[in-house]
Amino acid sequence: MAGKKYEVFVQKGKPWYKHVTGILFSQLGLFVLCVIYAVGGACLYIDIERPYEEKLYEVKMNKTKEVDAAIRYLKKIFWHYANNEERYNFTQEQFSEQVRKDMVCTLYYTCTTCSTLDSILFFADVHSTRYNCRYMYEYSTY
Repeated sequence: MAGKKYEVFVQKGKPWYKHVTGILFSQLGLFVLCVIYAVGGACLYIDIERPYEEKLYEVKMNKTKEVDAAIRYLKKIFWHYANNEERYNFTQEQFSEQVRKDMVCTLYYTCTTCSTLDSILFFADVHSTRYNCRYMYEYSTY
């Protein structure tokens, strides 16, 4: 009789898939499934968005280089003004005229840069903006 009871007990064991589903649908199993689902979704999102983000990063780096070049240009000009006393020892009227000329050149440079960017990005006409800069210089009053 003892042998029969043991055989009945062994035959009544759960199959492996019932153990797995019992673990997966417990609170811990559901938590692990949610974490795996969230991590998988995040990885998929990153893979989908990576090319676009890299393109935006390149555009941002190019704009940063342009800003750095403008800053270097302005530093050079201001250093030139600060250290060349023989050339830039002006009266008030001479100083105003020199500043006016330099500001017009800076405005022309800015308009040219903007119009070049516009022509690249928005297919604008470069020559009309340059004409407008010259027109502003000729008819400006300070």
